[in-house]
Amino acid sequence: MAGSYLVNVPKLKGRENYDEWAFAAENFLLLEGMDITKDPDTSSSDAENKTTKAKLIMTIDSSLYVHIKDEKTAQDVWKRLKTLFDDSGFQRKISLLRHLISIRLEDSESMTSYVTQIVDTAQKLGSTGFKITDEWVGCLLLAGLPEKFAPMIMAIEHSGMAISTDVIKSKLLDMSSEVGSSGNDSAFLSRGWQQRNKKSKNTTETSKSVTPSSPSVKQIRCYRCKQIGHYKNQCKYNKEKESAVFSVFFMNSSYKSTDWYIDSGASAHMVTDVNRLQDVSYNQAMKSIVVANKTTVPVLCSGNTQITTVVDGSEYNITVKNVLCIPNLTTNLVSVSELIRNGNQVIFQGDICKILNHNKVVVAKARLVNGVYRLDTKQDCLLACKAETATSLLWHRRLGHINSKDLNNMKNGAVEGVSFPEKAEIDKSQCVTCCEGKLMRLPFTHRGSRCESVLEVVHADVCGPMETISEGKSRYFLLFVDDYSRMAFVYFLKAKNEALKYFKIYKALVEKQTEKSIKILRTDNGGEFCSTEFESFLNKEGIVHQKTNPHTPEQNGLCERLNRTVVERARCLLFDAKMEKKFWAEAVNTAVYLRNRTLASGLHKTPYELWSGRKPNLEHIRVFGSPAMVHIPKINRTKWDKKAEQYILLGFAENTKGYRVYNPKTKKITTSRDVIIMECSREANTVEALVEDEKEEDDSQIEKDEANSSTASSETIVDPTDITYVPDNTLDSSTSEEFCDSQSNEDTFEAERSSSEERIQRERRPPVRYGYSNVCVTESLDMHDDSLTYEEVMSGPEKEEWCSAMKEELQSFSDNEAWDVVNRPSEGKVVQCKWVFRKKLNSDNTVRYRARLVAKGFTQREGIDYKETFSPVLKYSTLKLLFAISVRLNLKITHLDVTTAFLNGRLEEIVYMELPQNLIYENNKNKVLKLNRAIYGLKQSARQWYKEVDDCLQQLNYIKSLYEPCLFVKSSEKYKTYIALFVDDFFIFSNCKEEVDHLKKHLNARFKLKDLGQLRKCLGMNVKIKKNKICIDQKDFIEKLLNKFKLENCKNIDTPMEVN
Repeated sequence: MAGSYLVNVPKLKGRENYDEWAFAAENFLLLEGMDITKDPDTSSSDAENKTTKAKLIMTIDSSLYVHIKDEKTAQDVWKRLKTLFDDSGFQRKISLLRHLISIRLEDSESMTSYVTQIVDTAQKLGSTGFKITDEWVGCLLLAGLPEKFAPMIMAIEHSGMAISTDVIKSKLLDMSSEVGSSGNDSAFLSRGWQQRNKKSKNTTETSKSVTPSSPSVKQIRCYRCKQIGHYKNQCKYNKEKESAVFSVFFMNSSYKSTDWYIDSGASAHMVTDVNRLQDVSYNQAMKSIVVANKTTVPVLCSGNTQITTVVDGSEYNITVKNVLCIPNLTTNLVSVSELIRNGNQVIFQGDICKILNHNKVVVAKARLVNGVYRLDTKQDCLLACKAETATSLLWHRRLGHINSKDLNNMKNGAVEGVSFPEKAEIDKSQCVTCCEGKLMRLPFTHRGSRCESVLEVVHADVCGPMETISEGKSRYFLLFVDDYSRMAFVYFLKAKNEALKYFKIYKALVEKQTEKSIKILRTDNGGEFCSTEFESFLNKEGIVHQKTNPHTPEQNGLCERLNRTVVERARCLLFDAKMEKKFWAEAVNTAVYLRNRTLASGLHKTPYELWSGRKPNLEHIRVFGSPAMVHIPKINRTKWDKKAEQYILLGFAENTKGYRVYNPKTKKITTSRDVIIMECSREANTVEALVEDEKEEDDSQIEKDEANSSTASSETIVDPTDITYVPDNTLDSSTSEEFCDSQSNEDTFEAERSSSEERIQRERRPPVRYGYSNVCVTESLDMHDDSLTYEEVMSGPEKEEWCSAMKEELQSFSDNEAWDVVNRPSEGKVVQCKWVFRKKLNSDNTVRYRARLVAKGFTQREGIDYKETFSPVLKYSTLKLLFAISVRLNLKITHLDVTTAFLNGRLEEIVYMELPQNLIYENNKNKVLKLNRAIYGLKQSARQWYKEVDDCLQQLNYIKSLYEPCLFVKSSEKYKTYIALFVDDFFIFSNCKEEVDHLKKHLNARFKLKDLGQLRKCLGMNVKIKKNKICIDQKDFIEKLLNKFKLENCKNIDTPMEVN
């Protein structure tokens, strides 16, 4: 029998469901006659122990078998799993407590789900050893309820009952059964309730039946009849009794529509007749209510009313405010919660209900009639105001500013109760409210005649920003459209303020090609077109600037509609090619190219033909995103290398005879004519597919990057950080970035001449040299990897090396007493910090991992976190002079490096810094670091370090140069010593070993030094000291530069420097 209960034991997945599993598994084994929490009984047979172990293992997910394979008994398995997954640590306590106090009824599916969540989480928290009382859980059940439960909580408070989990749980579940936990307002009396309830009875019972995910039917007990198998809201006794009560009330009671009833379930006062209200408003916040059977009824309006109550022969005139008018109600309701909210008291004593005002005076009584409390009122005074003769304008307002036609139809018999003497003729000029709520824009008339020649009117518009930055780092595209030909030109912008720059490029291009001038530029009122600089340029060129009215894009509809067309086509190109969003610019470029060469609506010709006078030739067009095999020039391959490589087609070259293709391996775009496009192939038509194929290749087989732009294939490779082609003869990389020149020489795609024809030899020209855009001025030889984040380092393969480097850095801070951990200040800014990771080359070419904790100095404020920041730096000319002096005087050069130099500088200001990621203290969120030392990144750090060094060297009788603050000199008749300071490096030039040793000893006593011996590397230079000469070279830098630009195999050319 017990085996059937095995299905009720959830599979153990891990720590996330250990508590539920342990509870179910322990009770399941108890049914089997074994207490798993006790040591095994020696009297039990080996077979029984094995059977128990097998049944326990059947409740465990197969992925966890690896943890228990070596366990011998069921108790061993149980203890092993408890050790692994029973988390009762401090972090779990905090997590469960945070979850427990955040549970709200509004976030739960039902009241049952809400109660279950709180009780279950409280039990889990108690199992960790956290002390939880029964009263505390009951209070939490009440604390998570919304505001509308305030009357119930107040009633519990005044009842004097002891708060416990079971009491509150029972009340909440009872309430959910009777009223439901809907967030809408509810009332219990509505016309037609009986009929709707009878019709929906079977449906309601079916919809609330126990679902497969609910607890077993055998485990459910009804709170009303105490029977097993259904909930209280499904109880037949419950429904039959309530239906009978309301049936008697509606059918047999001598009630009137003028009666008032006390309703503890209503969230507002309600009346049935609008004529009872004064100060009527049709702008009430509440538009509908939900009655007890969950039927929604509309709210017509709201206002105030008067009720005359009778208490022991005395009359009280009571003004009731914020009353809702609901015509569907059978009678008028007084809300208990509204009375209490306004400072009154409501007391129920048997068959009598009393209402007391804030002075504790009974101002109204209600008596129990047919199960509900009816207010004692003076019938002659129930109507607060008489119905006056209403005008059409008043009915227009009453009916929510209905139009005149429908209002007249309602007067003529479409409904009952609407009457007014005159014919309704209300327009917006008579009702300000209608203008405010309904006024629409005037229709746009058909535009005037079109232009008769190109460039008479040019439309312009900017689209963006895009949610994804393009491969060319653009976020916008700028579209220019000629009004006559509909010829479009597109440019891609990193920022909107580049609009003027590209307009100048566009203007120069089209005016040169057409030999005509732009007369009118039509744009919206965007800041990119209305800037002072843009307007000044247009005025200077004599171009009329037509701008649309604010929020009226229809006046520039041509460009706006083309924007939509281009984006839709580009989106289709990306979806069809299954390419990433970052290629949106290439797709837009291609969409504009194709749109210019397809028929435009109403023109019967293509924009390209109207613009250039020639029909476009589309023989070269292929599917965007198709795989393309690109020929590898002979110069870039060896004898047995493959002769083609797979790329992706991204468009069509404008000024070159070829296609634009993308190499997903190198992230570069190439323009090439030697291409075979496999547009029918769909298997590898995505960037992801190509990258996966390339991952299988050996690194040694990766093709060499093209290094020369003058190869035989007309192929040009651009910088990997910007995939768009940029000509090498410009310093402004954005000028040609992702630029679609719409004037294309279509002849470039015509068939090649027959091979029998004589080929025309090209003009001989001097070789094209590398342009200035490839010139590198200076670069450090450190192996920088600043792009690495803390998260990447901790998850990377070199985690141990970086952790060791961080530990060394933090130890330096500790040795120098760089900070104190203090509570976060209530006032004052706290500076942020970050880890910077770098690999550096030692003098013996070994790699050193360097982790530096730096402050984000840009968050400092002048005058508060820092005052002065200036710090001198050694001039290169001074260093060259010292090299010359050392050769002339035969001085030896010693190199000293100060570890964490800036930490030696003492701060003069009070600076607070956030804790770094891997520095953990108790209550971390309220802790910050009060800096005592000038750490790297602070604006004043370099200055404080220099002041410390200056003070130290002057104490050793070194004299600072008047013209070079980083040069210190000490001399006598026997020796000369020069110290050059470059940040944290000491270069010591001296011919006295004793003086150098004395200097090292004193410096080491004050700073933590690394003695690097004789100088070998200095500021990115290799230094070779020989007899009577010093040789300096930048071999490492040159090799690194060649590797960067893939020129390792280029020919050597001697370029001797001038003597200097």
